Amino acid sequence: MPILIRDYETRSTLDLPDVGAWRYSQHASTDIWCCGYAVDDDPIELWLPGDPVPAAFTEAANNPDWLICAFNDQFE
Repeated sequence: MPILIRDYETRSTLDLPDVGAWRYSQHASTDIWCCGYAVDDDPIELWLPGDPVPAAFTEAANNPDWLICAFNDQFE
């Protein structure tokens, strides 16, 4: 089973622990900086806003044999 591991980095004028995930995610100042990701033990890659969606993201989303993991998954 292939595993996609990813970690998004965001920024905002709000403090996530103070306002909670929903308010933080909906605020106009909240923005995604990047996403570090890897498949299994492959090298870590970096996705930036404006880049094409990585092929691994599309494959993992469409193939039930893949497992998707994320750091701080309840937020991401």
